[in-house]
Amino acid sequence: MSFTVSDAALGRARDTIQASLVLRRQAPAIASACLDATPNEVVVAVVGSDLRFGGVWTVPAGDLRDCVRAEENAGWSLVFAPQTTLTSVEKRCEQWRGLAATRLTVMQRWRHRHG
Repeated sequence: MSFTVSDAALGRARDTIQASLVLRRQAPAIASACLDATPNEVVVAVVGSDLRFGGVWTVPAGDLRDCVRAEENAGWSLVFAPQTTLTSVEKRCEQWRGLAATRLTVMQRWRHRHG
């Protein structure tokens, strides 16, 4: 079985790191929306495929699937629960960045070792 790492996969990992940084810079706005959200709502933060901040929406939890479908070409989105604090938003963005960085490193190593 052969496995290759495409340029597109590497690019997506790099872009995901950048998207996490975009949301990290917007953490105060995201946390503010979370503090205003009711228990029946979720907060969706979006980064466009152009790596620009796409906004923050508070939506009924039951509408989340439709909201994400409508934004599926947006690039990236993270969903936050009501009452999520600024510290928690920042931590989540950093965790996301760390996961993407690890994925990029693993793919680069694989490509280096296996051509």
